[in-house]
Amino acid sequence: MATRERPRRVTIADVARHAGVSTTAVSKVLRSAYGVSPAMRDRVKAAIEELGYRPQAETRAIEALVDRQVDGILMIAPGVGRARLEEVAAQMPMVVLGPHEKSAVYDAVYDGDELGAELVVWHLIGLGHRRIAHIGNKPGARGRGRVELESIRAATYERVMREHGLDAEIAMALTSYTEEGGYEGARELLGRSPRPTAIFAGMDLAALGALRALHEAGLPVPADVSLAGYDNTRLAAVSTISLTSVDQDGAVMGRTAGRLLLERIEGRTSSVRFSVTPTLVPRRSTAPPAPEA
Repeated sequence: MATRERPRRVTIADVARHAGVSTTAVSKVLRSAYGVSPAMRDRVKAAIEELGYRPQAETRAIEALVDRQVDGILMIAPGVGRARLEEVAAQMPMVVLGPHEKSAVYDAVYDGDELGAELVVWHLIGLGHRRIAHIGNKPGARGRGRVELESIRAATYERVMREHGLDAEIAMALTSYTEEGGYEGARELLGRSPRPTAIFAGMDLAALGALRALHEAGLPVPADVSLAGYDNTRLAAVSTISLTSVDQDGAVMGRTAGRLLLERIEGRTSSVRFSVTPTLVPRRSTAPPAPEA
């Protein structure tokens, strides 16, 4: 009996050849690593879209679950775009935890990132800071056409600064939501004059990198520079770090996602979007700015 040959999977090497760059460059774009020029990023992204490339690890995991015909899938901060998610959701019940975009075929549970970012900037302004900087993630890191939490946090930072008449003090370093990205972002911001008195890193992991950069620069936290993150990870609560951060109430998000998935499996077809209200957890990494000399 004749069998239908399965088309060959597009690889990272195919993308590199199509874009005329190295596989290392493609990997950097996929990881939103620091040091990629806008022109290279655009070229690689165009090649990815033209070839229909999907990062291997996550795609393989999704396809394996589909092949095994599991009862349902809970996707946590997926890297694939909405079109692919909807393809899978058309075959089996799905709940997505993280992304903000609307879909008629799967449920979404997400954090109120706009309020979370507001809480951080309001907190720093309330302490008396004016030169407040932000470390964000490069645009496009989470897939084309996606409503990105990184963009929401950065846009909210800018809006709140403007609402308080601090337009001239807006300073952003767009690197990546990694420890290295936070380190490079903080170094960039500290090189500006005047340097910020407070830094809001869009994720705790980036805040840890920023903390390293501040330590190397001989700037104690919070005596010289206040530092805040986002996610309220376990490391944020470690006494030697004591990082002010935004708590997304992961327990509520997880329970809600699980409940919605069970409802989907039991037959519900209407789409549900559930937003969790974040709270600010102030710790010792933020304090009023030091008096000007």
